Amino acid sequence: MNRLCMVVAAMLVGLTAVSPGQEGQTETTRSFAYVTETRRWLQFPLTPNAWNLRLLSNAAIPPETPEDSGEEWGYSLEVEVDSGSGEILLSRILELRTRSSSLTNERSGAPASSPRFVGSDLRPADTRVTRLRLPVARRAAFLRVALASATPPIRDVTVRVYVEETLARRKLSGVWQRLSDRSREHLGRNSAHPVEMLSEVEQQLLAGRSWKPLAPTGIEDEAWVRRNLEMPADARSVPAPPEIPPLGLITGPGQIASIPVSAELTSLRLEVQCTDGPQKGAVAQITWHGRALSGSRSWDLPLVAPITEKVFTIGPGVIEVAPSEAAAVRVYSVEPGGTEITPDPVQLRIYPLAPDAPLEYRHISVSGDATPFRIDLRRLIRGELDPQGEPAAVTCTLLAKGGEVLDSWLLAADGPASLHERVAGPGGGP
Repeated sequence: MNRLCMVVAAMLVGLTAVSPGQEGQTETTRSFAYVTETRRWLQFPLTPNAWNLRLLSNAAIPPETPEDSGEEWGYSLEVEVDSGSGEILLSRILELRTRSSSLTNERSGAPASSPRFVGSDLRPADTRVTRLRLPVARRAAFLRVALASATPPIRDVTVRVYVEETLARRKLSGVWQRLSDRSREHLGRNSAHPVEMLSEVEQQLLAGRSWKPLAPTGIEDEAWVRRNLEMPADARSVPAPPEIPPLGLITGPGQIASIPVSAELTSLRLEVQCTDGPQKGAVAQITWHGRALSGSRSWDLPLVAPITEKVFTIGPGVIEVAPSEAAAVRVYSVEPGGTEITPDPVQLRIYPLAPDAPLEYRHISVSGDATPFRIDLRRLIRGELDPQGEPAAVTCTLLAKGGEVLDSWLLAADGPASLHERVAGPGGGP
């Protein structure tokens, strides 16, 4: 009986309520939002046919933070999709930027009240929406979300998770008629016809898909903390267009973008785009290394335009681009249409280590045979920090199931600073 009550309570946690506005007041909607934490997962159970998910996040900021200041703040969320048996089907870091914008009523155009967390000293920044497409071929059981990082003045980040559901055909009859006028307008706003002129088939297609809120597993205040997010209905913000990073290899001061050149390509066109716009005196040093040790050439390319181009006639080898400003690098073959040969950047997840926060990996041996494993260590430095300064080392210990120490090593992490790798996300650097 207790377990049944707990399941029913968890199902009710994700519901959204609409508060009708009284005369002179604004109609509002309330949703349950869940606070994310670092080094602690929020786990949401998924239905068997959960393929499309929406993740809505709101950074919590101090109430005195001004609106419409134009200032943006970054935060990142760590997302995992588990099969239920420990296999990770999807693992991703979501890099997001937000701001605090004032709202206006969509119907009247008048200023609307600001969203708020009911009963909290913090207030939400603008909502950021992320859509996740889950692997169709594999059964996903859980979605996990954790806060990876956040920049001031963000105190924490809340999330809401919705799964797309499709009603069975036998349940579609009459669904459109039971919707409110506001819901019909919301569903039909992207249709080519006015809502009143939609055919019955179009109405069923629009009403047959809905987004169901999900609640995390566990007990409130032990496994998760929620807030009541209140937002004015029929309100919208008009923020600046989101920053879209340019395509290509992202590099900057102290970093090198490397592009291999095959023997079939002799003429290339290089594009360098400064991510923050052209800066006075900005330059990119370009070096070509041929197969022979003596076969190297260098050029200085002034970055005076939003996108600076240069055409080369070279042989097989490697091109290295080292700009003085943050930039994106792309390379094309010189031919009609220009085939792009820019390599895709390789991303690896890293797990930061701290003296008071060790990492633990569990190993399961089925046959009893020895299992080889490899440990990659990368020392993180920031800015102009001397990479040869304080030495760094990591202690690795192999424990038996009962806790006894089988072996232990001290691994040094004192290599030189890499010119080809960088840490992505807010606060990232070489």
